[in-house]
Amino acid sequence: MKRLIAFPKAGAYTSPLYEVLSKKGVEVLSGQWSLSWLLSQCRRGDTIHIHWPSFIYQANGKSTVKALVGLIKYSFSLILLRLKGVVIFWTAHNLLPHERCESAWIDFWARKLTIWLSGTIFVHGRNAQKVLNSNFPSSRTKCVSIPHGHWIDYYGPKVDKRSAQERLNLPEDKFTLLMFGQLRPYKNIRFLMDSISVAEHSDVQLLIAGKFKESDYEAQISEAAEKNPNIRLDARFISDEEVPTYLAASDLMLMPYSEILTSGTAMLAISYGLPVASIKAGFLLDVITEETGLFLEEISQAELIRVINQAQSMDWAAEAILTHAKTFSFDEAGQQTYQALIGDHYSKKP
Repeated sequence: MKRLIAFPKAGAYTSPLYEVLSKKGVEVLSGQWSLSWLLSQCRRGDTIHIHWPSFIYQANGKSTVKALVGLIKYSFSLILLRLKGVVIFWTAHNLLPHERCESAWIDFWARKLTIWLSGTIFVHGRNAQKVLNSNFPSSRTKCVSIPHGHWIDYYGPKVDKRSAQERLNLPEDKFTLLMFGQLRPYKNIRFLMDSISVAEHSDVQLLIAGKFKESDYEAQISEAAEKNPNIRLDARFISDEEVPTYLAASDLMLMPYSEILTSGTAMLAISYGLPVASIKAGFLLDVITEETGLFLEEISQAELIRVINQAQSMDWAAEAILTHAKTFSFDEAGQQTYQALIGDHYSKKP
């Protein structure tokens, strides 16, 4: 029986993927990243699957000293695993971590090392692969493009729009823009808020829902939100059961991010029939169509206001969006992962 050791195993993305592998007879284990655990538990022929390397080498902090020590330990562990005959998979969810180390070169070299030692690198779509290959040419011979599976009904069935608005105490006569998920600086939240304030749309409201990681950033955003009655900030962890309510109460998912390779937020939106407005980059080029959303041609207030106005004028069809979302399947992603699992990973030079 093939064994795959996951880092991590549980999660909205990883759980459905590994469920497919388990049905194919793969033993999927949850890993612990310590050298003693890895050397005692990993056997020749096992595969370890890493999703977010920075969660490992940044575990004790992002300062140069702490991150460098983490990188050295991470590198040493990977090299020993390779020498032991363990196969390494990496899924490139991001080009680089959203939260960089104090010294940016540490994140860059962590990526280089992960690519060098990996047998297979999974990417979500051809445009995400182009970005990765352009920035890290050594990844070209190792990439396998897999879909980012949809989450239709994953968090529960769709909710009636008016019921959702009532639950969240939102007026029904306003076009609701949603910024959802972990609230981080790279998502350009302050830019979004300033643009809404400049536009002065009385019929538009911005709903920001999610948990901040940095208290200083949360204080900054909270202070700005209090100044505009058309901005609602729900700064907290949104439980799985609440997710369909927030999506149903909204009219457009806004993602004016400064960077993107793959986006679970975009897939979540279309999985519940909600159109997306995002930058024109990476995975979004494979996911957003004329029926499912709009692209920002640049990050500017004028362009964002133009896209919001266009979105308001369009007659979005939730069923068409859902039909498109169904073409992105965890079953297919799991099948391709399984094929890689039973394949030859190190026949080509790094």
